[in-house]
Amino acid sequence: MDHTQPSLSESEAQRVLARAAEIDAQGGPSVPLERLRLAALEAGLTPAAFEAALAEVREARIAPLPPANPWPRLARYAGAIVGTGVVLVAGASVLNDVESAWLVRKLLDPVALGLGAALAMRFKVRPLAILLGGLAVATGAEFLMDMWAGQPAIRGAEPHFGLMIAGVAGVLLGSLLRRSSGGPDAQPETVAQPVRESTPPCPTDAAMIVSAGWRRLLLMPSIAPYLLLAMLVGALPVAAHAQSPDDEKAVIAIADSALAAITRGDAVAFTDLMIPEAMLYPTSTRGGVTMYRVRSREAQRAAGISGVVERGFAPWARVSGGVAVVWMPYDLYVNGSWSHCGADVFTLVKSAGAWRIASMAWSAEQPPVCEKHPAGPPARP
Repeated sequence: MDHTQPSLSESEAQRVLARAAEIDAQGGPSVPLERLRLAALEAGLTPAAFEAALAEVREARIAPLPPANPWPRLARYAGAIVGTGVVLVAGASVLNDVESAWLVRKLLDPVALGLGAALAMRFKVRPLAILLGGLAVATGAEFLMDMWAGQPAIRGAEPHFGLMIAGVAGVLLGSLLRRSSGGPDAQPETVAQPVRESTPPCPTDAAMIVSAGWRRLLLMPSIAPYLLLAMLVGALPVAAHAQSPDDEKAVIAIADSALAAITRGDAVAFTDLMIPEAMLYPTSTRGGVTMYRVRSREAQRAAGISGVVERGFAPWARVSGGVAVVWMPYDLYVNGSWSHCGADVFTLVKSAGAWRIASMAWSAEQPPVCEKHPAGPPARP
């Protein structure tokens, strides 16, 4: 018996493939065995060679793959979520514990979200990476706009929500375009093969995580247009509610003048900034109960002010016609000792072309509910 393996020449193999393609087109996904034998004879193959090839194909049939083990994938997702949570909690702790300028604190948002996105990329959890990457782009764009304006440029839930959607959509679109154009994120076109689950990497090397994840997600060339898109979309609500920068500066200057008069102990100058009907509403919280008092302009003028240093910072203003609101965080020292912090809220009206205070309300709290001045304690006289 001849135990040698039958073989085909290159030309014969080409004829077989061409004929098989014709039969496949005519007969659908399955080919009757007799038709295949007839095709082999038409191609000039011997019956022995055909039967030997048929036996090899039957013996080489691959058994169905066992169900994929879901635990490595679940572990990868859990590792990415836990790692991202650790990064975000650490960022929140820094925000609460570190006394820094509001703009520096705002920079920590895109940094923490970007590190979380890098972790997700490292763990190959693409949906989480796109979400966190988009939020990092949105908060980064907001930081740039705030830095340009010198104060919070976006206020209100709707503009923030729109900016976040724009950021996530930009990163998602960039990722899809990169995959469709054959970039590093593209999937190779291959036949179905068994998927080998790998052990999820352990995020112990911070430099490796940043270089492998941050670079792919945030430094890829295609992200620049989508960052610009996020900034433009986020700026639309701001433009829709555009207000005069001169009016903003004017009403903030009135609030600054009020605090400066309080610090000088000049009750007359302080109340001269108000309309005659102005009212003041100091509030305080004790034992979980918030209370308020009402004080008229005349009562404040008569009471006087002594030994108080009140400093405001990071104000923002909204102006509509002849009405304006200024929100200004502050801290307060009495006779050189720490007292409290909170927020001053000024309502102003425009009269005879000049802005004047119609009402003033303020809270009195203690950190971390409120913030101390980023410059530290005031200089002693």
